Amino acid sequence: MNSDLIQKMQNQFDELVHAHPDEGSLDFWFARDLQTPLGYARWENFQTAISRAIGLLTLPSR
Repeated sequence: MNSDLIQKMQNQFDELVHAHPDEGSLDFWFARDLQTPLGYARWENFQTAISRAIGLLTLPSR
Protein backbone atom coordinates (compact mmCIF):
# COMPACT_ATOMS: atom_id res chain seq x y z
CA MET A 1 0.00 0.00 0.00
CA ASN A 2 1.34 3.44 -0.76
CA SER A 3 1.77 6.01 1.99
CA ASP A 4 -0.84 8.41 0.53
CA LEU A 5 -3.53 5.74 0.66
CA ILE A 6 -2.55 4.75 4.19
CA GLN A 7 -2.73 8.38 5.33
CA LYS A 8 -6.13 8.85 3.66
CA MET A 9 -7.53 5.73 5.35
CA GLN A 10 -6.08 6.73 8.72
CA ASN A 11 -7.74 10.14 8.41
CA GLN A 12 -11.07 8.48 7.59
CA PHE A 13 -10.81 6.19 10.62
CA ASP A 14 -9.76 9.07 12.86
CA GLU A 15 -12.91 10.97 11.85
CA LEU A 16 -15.08 7.98 12.79
CA VAL A 17 -13.52 7.09 16.14
CA HIS A 18 -15.53 7.26 19.36
CA ALA A 19 -14.25 7.35 22.94
CA HIS A 20 -15.84 5.25 25.66
CA PRO A 21 -17.49 7.68 28.12
CA ASP A 22 -16.12 5.92 31.21
CA GLU A 23 -12.74 4.99 29.76
CA GLY A 24 -11.22 8.05 28.09
CA SER A 25 -8.38 6.05 26.54
CA LEU A 26 -10.65 3.35 25.05
CA ASP A 27 -11.38 4.10 21.39
CA PHE A 28 -13.93 2.21 19.30
CA TRP A 29 -15.64 2.32 15.92
CA PHE A 30 -19.13 1.31 14.86
CA ALA A 31 -19.08 -1.37 12.17
CA ARG A 32 -21.68 0.45 10.08
CA ASP A 33 -19.44 3.52 10.01
CA LEU A 34 -16.49 1.45 8.77
CA GLN A 35 -18.28 -0.46 6.04
CA THR A 36 -18.01 2.26 3.37
CA PRO A 37 -14.34 3.22 3.93
CA LEU A 38 -13.48 -0.49 3.78
CA GLY A 39 -15.22 -0.83 0.42
CA TYR A 40 -18.49 -2.55 1.33
CA ALA A 41 -21.55 -1.04 -0.33
CA ARG A 42 -24.03 -3.32 1.42
CA TRP A 43 -24.25 -4.01 5.15
CA GLU A 44 -25.04 -7.69 4.53
CA ASN A 45 -21.73 -8.20 2.71
CA PHE A 46 -19.77 -6.48 5.47
CA GLN A 47 -21.60 -8.44 8.15
CA THR A 48 -20.61 -11.67 6.38
CA ALA A 49 -16.96 -10.60 6.42
CA ILE A 50 -17.19 -9.74 10.13
CA SER A 51 -18.78 -13.12 10.90
CA ARG A 52 -15.99 -14.92 9.03
CA ALA A 53 -13.34 -12.97 10.93
CA ILE A 54 -14.97 -13.77 14.27
CA GLY A 55 -15.13 -17.43 13.29
CA LEU A 56 -11.42 -17.47 12.52
CA LEU A 57 -10.60 -15.81 15.83
CA THR A 58 -12.51 -18.47 17.76
CA LEU A 59 -10.65 -21.40 16.16
CA PRO A 60 -8.21 -23.19 18.46
CA SER A 61 -4.61 -22.09 17.85
CA ARG A 62 -2.28 -24.63 16.29
